[in-house]
Amino acid sequence: MSAGLSSASPKGMVSKGRHRQNYCRPLTTPSTNWGSTLTSPNSPTASLRDLQRLAHLATEMSRFRLKFFRPYPRQLEHLWKGKDSRFRLLMAGNRVGKSETGSAEVAMHLTGIYPENWKGKTFERAIKAWVGGVTSVSTRDICQSKLLGPPGSIGTGWIPGNQIVKLVPSRGNPGAYEYVLIKHTSGGTSELYFKSYEQGREKWQGVGVHVIWLDEEPPMAIWNECLARVPETEGIIVLTFTPLKGLSEVVRTFYPYPDSHEKAITRMELEEARHDDGSSHLADEEVANMKLRYPPYEREARQKGIPVLGSGLIYAVSESEIIEPPPTPGPFWARIIGLDLGGGEHATAFTLLGHDRDTDCVHVLHTYKAVDAKIAVHAAAINSTSPRVPVAWPKDAHIRDRNDGRKFADIYRQHGTFMLRDHAQWPDGSVGVEAGLAEILNRMVEGRFKCSYNHQHFWEEVRVYHRRNGVVHKQFDDTMDSLRYGMMMLRYAKRIRERSWPSHARSIYDPLDSERSRQGRMN
Repeated sequence: MSAGLSSASPKGMVSKGRHRQNYCRPLTTPSTNWGSTLTSPNSPTASLRDLQRLAHLATEMSRFRLKFFRPYPRQLEHLWKGKDSRFRLLMAGNRVGKSETGSAEVAMHLTGIYPENWKGKTFERAIKAWVGGVTSVSTRDICQSKLLGPPGSIGTGWIPGNQIVKLVPSRGNPGAYEYVLIKHTSGGTSELYFKSYEQGREKWQGVGVHVIWLDEEPPMAIWNECLARVPETEGIIVLTFTPLKGLSEVVRTFYPYPDSHEKAITRMELEEARHDDGSSHLADEEVANMKLRYPPYEREARQKGIPVLGSGLIYAVSESEIIEPPPTPGPFWARIIGLDLGGGEHATAFTLLGHDRDTDCVHVLHTYKAVDAKIAVHAAAINSTSPRVPVAWPKDAHIRDRNDGRKFADIYRQHGTFMLRDHAQWPDGSVGVEAGLAEILNRMVEGRFKCSYNHQHFWEEVRVYHRRNGVVHKQFDDTMDSLRYGMMMLRYAKRIRERSWPSHARSIYDPLDSERSRQGRMN
């Protein structure tokens, strides 16, 4: 979990006294504190003093873990967002350290003990915090254990034992605590309360709270109650979970785009649980075994923190099967653009496809997506990105604009785009959606469809493109629709030569009418 933080001093720390001297240190590895001269205990040259120092180090780490907190780069990104965002979601795969990150941050806020180069959220005074999980047992075994230490070893968690003032046991749950009082470096006493989702919405009502940590995805009713608890304190809510419930209401408030400037999301993959020097708490063999252990429809969620959609996912193919480095289009690749018209909540989107006919492989070369822009803006984007490339368009582009009475397809033509003569359709004249989805899926499975990692619009949508009750869900599908239109008319993709065409030929070029095109070039 990497160091390398700035040297800014946090607001909430006292500038003098033993707390700063003992606690406020940069995030470091144990070797930095203990030097590089320690000998391995398995070495035949290990001295008694070496073994004693190693034992002392182990005890020190177990009793004061904040001193050795070393987050991974992606976890650090999540923590730093706390300075500007009040509601944060760390949506990550399994075993990457979600709960460790959440519990470490909560411990800092409760105690006021921050690394001296901390850039995240700070509290100058004692706070009230709520921590919750799915059940009272899971809250005890995960959240409480990480914060306080396991039963019988209280004080070995993220909260130092010498900061714990009082423990109040929970009735009916052996080994669990209802609340804990904790010393804050300001001199006050912080309050920590443990809750669970199974208690119901009523148990999450009450007075204002400064910090709420939800470990695992909460029901929407409890999420709304948490939102009502923090305004008067200007508090924060931190969520850490793997999105196994798919595109739930809670997930949709953050992913793929947060619905307000106060929210922030950080997605962390299994492979990102690694420091810059390559070290990790997971062995490579363990990572490989974990990937094979999960059912196919859950792998994207459990490995990459992408919402699982189960059997409803339309393109249920591993991303590794279709991702490629940014390609260099060959001189004989044919190109076509698929255009989807925007309107209402939907954006205007287009996708430039390159068809390598030698291998029959389709490559995504460019994507574009914009909301509430004029047709002139979209047309200019098409012309500047891929001039002289034919454009496939949907049937609804035959609709006339309410302002000037022209068809949308004709307006694009007036702006110089090479719109095909007819709307997107299959060779038999049909416009079936399922045929397009099947064609794209087959190509993905067979290795004849590729997209590089830098086409953000494609990846954001393909990960959540799914069916509900057997019907394609019409949200976040603008790029997917433009891709389908391009695939429907792939037979009209053209190899574009690098030469200038007469400007008057641009507006009448029509791959479906070769005779008229030839006449246009001759005039």
